[in-house]
Amino acid sequence: MARRFVASHLTKTIHRRLVLNDVTFEVDAGRTIGLVGRIGAGKTTLLSIIAGLRHANSGTFGWSDGPLELGTFALVDQSSALPRRLTLHRVGELAECYHPGFDRDIYLQVLSELDLGPPTRIDKLSEGQRKVTSISLALARRPELLLLDEPLASLDPVSRRAIMGQVLASSSNLGTTVLIASHLVTDIERDCDWLIALDGGNLLLNQEIDSLLEQHLWVDTLAIDARDVHVVLDSGARQLVRIESASDQVHGDVPGLEEIVVAYLGSGMQSRAATQEVHS
Repeated sequence: MARRFVASHLTKTIHRRLVLNDVTFEVDAGRTIGLVGRIGAGKTTLLSIIAGLRHANSGTFGWSDGPLELGTFALVDQSSALPRRLTLHRVGELAECYHPGFDRDIYLQVLSELDLGPPTRIDKLSEGQRKVTSISLALARRPELLLLDEPLASLDPVSRRAIMGQVLASSSNLGTTVLIASHLVTDIERDCDWLIALDGGNLLLNQEIDSLLEQHLWVDTLAIDARDVHVVLDSGARQLVRIESASDQVHGDVPGLEEIVVAYLGSGMQSRAATQEVHS
């Protein structure tokens, strides 16, 4: 059986507010997973629990063949906190001391690809360049699981593509599973192969992106038995439907991933029927 990352019945309350509600999913190792949801959906909380920064009230997570061990994962959050007076070279040296298995060659290669010179001091970098440095340090730890919390929000489109190119290339070579929380759904559609969507702490979607796209269509009228499709969004003039069976003969326009995500989040659908998991 292929190795999988498994989260089982994760529940978390903060100040008496339910932030994660019985969240359960499984994803094959080596996937690049996009984690989406509105502000307050529970994305950062989920990443924090996986990274060990918070404790769940109940539930478990880890690999299908064993626990997620300390030192085998890396988290890059939104802070980009780095020692500002040190050079990129010195930061790499310190990381090598603190993290067994740190690969300085990967770190320097990523910096080089993104035109960041090792003699440069951290306080001379832009916010986006500091974010790139944090991601480079995380990749150089050769993690089994890389957690990225809104890592690219402060970067321009060209820089986002450049750093994600490095993330995807390095993670592919290392077999790393990448979990990216982001509001940039168009980037997720391009860079990720799996989607997890949260809304109000509830799991809405957990599915391969290609499969998700294939199962949805914009249609003008429902000319088939309503039992064969699930209406996700009814805009009046047309409907976004989910095709429940590959044998259904439904014709319409193919939506983009962002349209699908907005439809699910906007409709507030939180039933298990709408969150079925599809495995390739």
